[in-house]
Amino acid sequence: MIKKMKTGLPAAVASVIMIILSLAGADMSMSKTALPDDLSALSDSQITRNGPETEAAADTYASARLLMAAFGIIALISGGISAFLVTRIITRPVDLPKGRTSRHQKTKTKDAGLPESGH
Repeated sequence: MIKKMKTGLPAAVASVIMIILSLAGADMSMSKTALPDDLSALSDSQITRNGPETEAAADTYASARLLMAAFGIIALISGGISAFLVTRIITRPVDLPKGRTSRHQKTKTKDAGLPESGH
């Protein structure tokens, strides 16, 4: 397992940075103590600079989530109302007129071999 330094960087990453600094001709005795301090300062600086944008992004996310929930509820309600109305439109012509007890009508056929229907 890789050990982490005080700055939160893995030791392998810190070693690579030290090698790059040594190849660049930096003084290694100074960079061993200055690197964690500089990284901590950079991290704090980035947190300070990005704080307002992070809060704005969180607010945008919260409002977008609320808006999507509202649209979902509206879609469910309008879908249910539409389904109810379409069902009523389709079944209304099938309803029986008042006084009728059956949908079947007596018909007389003029074909020779078929019996009369009288359901």
